[in-house]
Amino acid sequence: MAFFGLFPEKTTVDFGFSIGVACAATQSLRAAGLQTFSYPFDWLVGMGMLQRAQMIADKDFAGGFMERAEDLTALGQTNQSPGHLCDIYRNRVNQIQFNHDFPAAVPLAESYPSVREKYLRRGERLKRHLTQSSKILIGLVEAHIDNGQHVSDGECLELLQTMREMFPGKEFYLCHLFRTEGLSYRRRRVENVSASVRKITFDYCSNRADNGVPAPRLRLLSKAFSTYYRRSFEVNLCN
Repeated sequence: MAFFGLFPEKTTVDFGFSIGVACAATQSLRAAGLQTFSYPFDWLVGMGMLQRAQMIADKDFAGGFMERAEDLTALGQTNQSPGHLCDIYRNRVNQIQFNHDFPAAVPLAESYPSVREKYLRRGERLKRHLTQSSKILIGLVEAHIDNGQHVSDGECLELLQTMREMFPGKEFYLCHLFRTEGLSYRRRRVENVSASVRKITFDYCSNRADNGVPAPRLRLLSKAFSTYYRRSFEVNLCN
């Protein structure tokens, strides 16, 4: 069901975290005041959304991102990020791709221990915050480059059900931001896929292209989140 409202009632949550697909998800959640801390899926690509949710249930969730350095394959590319140039690696076991973690031109043997430790911290933090909270928002932003692979409504519903089974008694909400080229935010389409899953469709990319790639407009993405969700701050989450 689609609806248009200038002043929709906001859903109050204890905190939000990004499940992917794009890095812009965590950036816009932070800008909207819904995410404060870093979590494991903030800067990763690859691996389906359901696999990511199921990964959280794994007892060795934190270690599953990169169990061994030998599992990582250098793609021979950098992320082309000014001021934070990194070599791109892919985990051949789970297909997770790390674009923003391994400093360029630094041997893997030197950088791997600290990167793995970082993901251990982020994984443990996410599980701790999920346990401490009652109402949680999962942010999902489709990649701004249309590769023809989109997260379906059914996958969103299954992802939410997986999280509820892992953390019974918690209220989970999922906000799915989907790009349709040329559709302004003012004319956005908002659908209640279910009582807990909201899909918002609009064009969140600018006309300016970096290296031929359209750039996501974080101001619009954060506006989409903050229009429909707010953080309560009643739960004191710590690092």
